[in-house]
Amino acid sequence: MNKAARKDAWWASLTEEQCWTLYKDTRQMTWCASVEKARAMLGTVDAPSRSAWYRYEEAMRKRETAHRLELAATARAEAQKLADGVGAFGETAKAFLAMATEIAMRTGDAQAAESWTRQAASLYQAAAKSRGLAIRAEASRLARDKFEAQEKRLKAVEEAATGKPGDKLTPEERLEKVKQIFGIQ
Repeated sequence: MNKAARKDAWWASLTEEQCWTLYKDTRQMTWCASVEKARAMLGTVDAPSRSAWYRYEEAMRKRETAHRLELAATARAEAQKLADGVGAFGETAKAFLAMATEIAMRTGDAQAAESWTRQAASLYQAAAKSRGLAIRAEASRLARDKFEAQEKRLKAVEEAATGKPGDKLTPEERLEKVKQIFGIQ
């Protein structure tokens, strides 16, 4: 497990990852349930004594802060990759990094931090896409309004140019009316 564990300690044969998994899984368990979990992981019949189990927990608690900081650094690096991947920048990217670091520090689980950050990045992407669609819809509406206004002017110009039956405008007056429609002075 580590340099601090004695060679004859019951947990010395566990890998680093197995030690942290066992520690995390058994934190809220009773001693009996914890020992059964350790027995299953080790594949042995012999159970660690209560004092041996407490020595293991004490050793793990001493290393826990450093371990959580390592996990937070890993989660932060993954969050940076995600933020770059979804095009987040500025405050949004900082929020992703802070969230990943906080989750990793609180839970001691870099994978959970990465998962939550990935979900937040997906939501950010969906919101950005939605904003883009709303902007395109507004631009389309404005273009349509502009087109309808131009059609209306064109119709008014045609009426002014041809005149209505019974309309007694001179060509100069019609030209003046066309200029007025287009706002030409």
